[in-house]
Amino acid sequence: MRYSKDSATDMSTVNYVSVAVGQFCSIILAKKFSAKVLLVLDVVVLLLSTILMLCLPLYATSAPVLFWLGVGISGFSAASIYGMAFVWAEKYIVVNGRAASIFIVGGALGEMVLPIPVGQLIESFPMSFLYFSLGYIMLLTVLMFVMFRFASRYSNRAA
Repeated sequence: MRYSKDSATDMSTVNYVSVAVGQFCSIILAKKFSAKVLLVLDVVVLLLSTILMLCLPLYATSAPVLFWLGVGISGFSAASIYGMAFVWAEKYIVVNGRAASIFIVGGALGEMVLPIPVGQLIESFPMSFLYFSLGYIMLLTVLMFVMFRFASRYSNRAA
């Protein structure tokens, strides 16, 4: 499917609105659930939304609203991953200036460095964003599994 610049702008708007709503809801959900539960839930929902968007060729003509729904759900679930990871890590390590700076520098570098190559890749091959997103989720899942195992094995603080 080809989208016009107006449609692309609308998709970006849907994504950023859903990120804002996701950040607001994550504050409320953080009071009811643990950070570990929210991290797992965020990754699972992000994976499901990416799979929904990857199936676009199957439903592009019959149900194009599913793609828009996938974009919204993706933004919603990705909104709190960074914050929940920080809260979860706080249970296992002492978050001092060094640990906080590693989180902040890592997050900032990701936001500054990744958009350029990803944007160039999307421009040459539009579906590459979904493949990139799927790879990101798979890497995030493996990283979370390793972190959970490491934390449960070597933690000396209460979980």
